[in-house]
Amino acid sequence: PPRSTLFPYTTLFRSLTKVTTDAHGAFSFPNLNTDSSISYALFTDYEGAQYTSDLIHLDKKPVQQANLTIYEATTSTKNIAVVQATILFQNPDASKNSVTVSELYVFQNVGAQTYVGSLNTGNGTSKPNALLFSLPVGAHNISLGEGFNGYHAVAVSTGFASDAALPPGGSEFSFSFDIPYTSSTYDFRYDVTLPTVEISLLVPTELHVTSSALSSQGVTTTNNHPYLQLAGQKLLPGNEIHAEIEGLPVNKALIPADNSINPAILWLIAGLLVMLAILAVTWFLYRSRHQSLNKGKARTGYGKVGQEIGRAHV
Repeated sequence: PPRSTLFPYTTLFRSLTKVTTDAHGAFSFPNLNTDSSISYALFTDYEGAQYTSDLIHLDKKPVQQANLTIYEATTSTKNIAVVQATILFQNPDASKNSVTVSELYVFQNVGAQTYVGSLNTGNGTSKPNALLFSLPVGAHNISLGEGFNGYHAVAVSTGFASDAALPPGGSEFSFSFDIPYTSSTYDFRYDVTLPTVEISLLVPTELHVTSSALSSQGVTTTNNHPYLQLAGQKLLPGNEIHAEIEGLPVNKALIPADNSINPAILWLIAGLLVMLAILAVTWFLYRSRHQSLNKGKARTGYGKVGQEIGRAHV
């Protein structure tokens, strides 16, 4: 039977005590502190998935009954979809040439089993059978938020994978990261990894954004801030979305000097060197031939003089 654990919601998250359910799945935690400053929650691990109850307060009712529902596990993603994916660009930091991006996902599992992925890549594929999240090139300072607690994550070629579980119904996940930029324009790339009902891209109104895959929805307000909104619907796995973001403030002092040589100049130099080599070979052949002709003439003159001497001697 699964082991149920009780932990209090205090300043720090910590496990308090564990019990094992009986043959009927019943369990109890006696002698708990009923102070109003402490809240409790039940959680259990079963077949790789974690299940957690709502908060329990014992200050007004010291004896309560709580149910914790668990499900059998599956490794199939056929019943999994992203209902809503929201990508929010925060205001860029010109002092660092960096911008923070926050992403929120709402998953829906329409099956009767909990999807449990694995980070093991021993099946011969380059990516594990797990939840995959896209990251743009150069993303760093990745911070995992809601939905990832108690699970693991590893880097993959297009972002990262997590063995976080998806029980039947809806689940939310969030994370953030920083991306550096070196010019006022940035090409943001997003890879669709699961069937997605809708995706929204939110960018501060101080910037400008265009995308051939997403349509403009005007200005929307989120967290009391206005954002330009682009949206797309019914996206299939394998789709690659690009969004051109313009108007980023650039601190040129942070951009390394470009000491590279223009390729056109390199080709020009190479052409001049080839021409000089041809001229040098031509001049060498001309000098060699000219010297051979002069030597031939000298030998011919000496022979005539010898004949004349021979005749005079006779």
